[in-house]
Amino acid sequence: MDPVLIIGYGNALRGDDAIGWHAAQQLSEQVADERVIVKVCHQLTPELAEWISQARAVAFLDACVDGQPGEIRAAAVEPDLSASGSLTHHLTPGGLLALTQTLYGTCPAAVVFSLTGERYALGSGLSPAAAAALPALVARVRQWVEGQLG
Repeated sequence: MDPVLIIGYGNALRGDDAIGWHAAQQLSEQVADERVIVKVCHQLTPELAEWISQARAVAFLDACVDGQPGEIRAAAVEPDLSASGSLTHHLTPGGLLALTQTLYGTCPAAVVFSLTGERYALGSGLSPAAAAALPALVARVRQWVEGQLG
């Protein structure tokens, strides 16, 4: 089937760190297409490599600390071979792509969508700036998905 894979991640107990998590939750409720798989997770783990290997394209959704609160960015991601050997607490999208390539011999096109947050302290809920920009992030990812499905 070669699905489009969306992976939203972040810590739901650390304020705006949960931006990717919230965006993926919304997308899982809004996108009713069997060719789209949405994963919501606390962090990137090696187990995601199998899902990535079966995808035609993958989008990573995450919070960002650089930039103005509420700013949305999208950037292509390439396998990062220097990070693939590190299966520690923090696996990056590039490291996960490299791991996928190493284990499965394939790696789809990938992009990271990020939204700059402003509050990362303990506590649930997004800051006003992140909450206000979240619908625009979700819309941008939906537009990307439609382009991938052709």
